Amino acid sequence: MMFSVSIRSVRTRLFALISTAALFSTGYGLQAEPSTDEVIAKAREYLGGDEALNAVQSLYYRGTFETADGVEGEVEIMFQKPLFQRVKTIRDDITEVTALSYYDGWRKITQRDDEANWTIVFLDAGQIRELQANTWENLNFFQGIERRRGRIVNDGLVEVDGHSCVKLTFGHPGGIYFVRYFDAETGQLRLTEASGGGQIREEGIQEVAGIRFPETIIMMQDGEELNRIHFTEIEVNREFDSELFDVPSMAPSGSNGGLPRVEDPDDPLLDLPSPVEP
Repeated sequence: MMFSVSIRSVRTRLFALISTAALFSTGYGLQAEPSTDEVIAKAREYLGGDEALNAVQSLYYRGTFETADGVEGEVEIMFQKPLFQRVKTIRDDITEVTALSYYDGWRKITQRDDEANWTIVFLDAGQIRELQANTWENLNFFQGIERRRGRIVNDGLVEVDGHSCVKLTFGHPGGIYFVRYFDAETGQLRLTEASGGGQIREEGIQEVAGIRFPETIIMMQDGEELNRIHFTEIEVNREFDSELFDVPSMAPSGSNGGLPRVEDPDDPLLDLPSPVEP
């Protein structure tokens, strides 16, 4: 099955929103020019504290999405430690699933009224790196990035939309990064920028298992809204069957869940850091 240009555009924008946004907001009470450790500690305290955050093994989201040009649909998102992610979107007559299982990434597109009409694509090294970084961001709540060869850069106080904010850049392997602007007065996350492009804003707060999550996330480009997702259900530590993240059995057979591995020194995935528990 082939996408038309308009459908591909919708899919690409929505997946960019899901892939670049860490699906939680942060806050803290800050002094002028706080250290990175102070910012991280206060952010985690605002979210729910170390005990609640360290207990997170998986996250489940269900909701609806709407694009700026009026396309609507449903979305289901799963994250599980250490590096598992699955995003399912449904719009019109198309169902799409994009998933990560450690170093394997794939996307399957299916006609809802014809299960036999499907297309599967194996993600490349760059796309897998992005999914790994996004999965880590959503499950580790800012802590331990150095364990996956990442680093945080503190650029101090900057102004965002008239608010004094602290700018932290979370850098991951492969040149992937997330820039977060935290309100210096309240600790609210005012804005997130990602290496994939665009800006992410959050609206509302809902508390689940003692942790604060946003009600809505919005993707912007040059000040204009592209997409938004509203979460109707959030669950912490739901148990997922590992097969949900594996390459579907109908894909070409291989030595690793259906996806052939290239055991070669030049394999671009071999330089990725090993998955680690936080």
